[in-house]
Amino acid sequence: METTFQAMGLSEAAAGELAAACFPKTISRGEFFVRAGGRNQELAWVEAGYFQYVVTQDGEERTTYSVGAGQWLASLRSYFLGVAAEESIRALVDSNVWLLPKEPFDQLRSRFPEIQHLYVHLLEHQICCIDESRLQSILWTPEQRYLHYLQSSPELFQHLPLQELASIIGITPRHLSRIRKKIL
Repeated sequence: METTFQAMGLSEAAAGELAAACFPKTISRGEFFVRAGGRNQELAWVEAGYFQYVVTQDGEERTTYSVGAGQWLASLRSYFLGVAAEESIRALVDSNVWLLPKEPFDQLRSRFPEIQHLYVHLLEHQICCIDESRLQSILWTPEQRYLHYLQSSPELFQHLPLQELASIIGITPRHLSRIRKKIL
């Protein structure tokens, strides 16, 4: 993990201390990183895998966001404000993450300006990713979203059932089947 943090621009000392504060965890397919109503007190660096943020509305799960390898994972409102998470975050495939508890991270941010800078960069990046995802869900057609995921995350199409793919794309499984027939 230390080399990953160094690749993010941290010095050897800062990267070493940050890596020492992290611990690995395997999250199996279908297991939750956080459940709605629970508290999220850790950031997670996704080393391998894919996660789906879901909310339940009228008894139906709806995907609000998804992240894969090389990205950070957290229920941000819960993490920042210490409140209950409004969404659940579930592993869609067997996944490996590095957990970074909030308290040691906060301490390291106050000791190392470069870790604070990394944190600000992480927040800016997450805001942009969330904004992009929100706009895609509004402005892109289902076919465009399908093609985007097919190109950016082809592993999902190999490992996920049709219903989960449809949820990520924001359509029904039946609509996804029609799109696949049309494109293939």
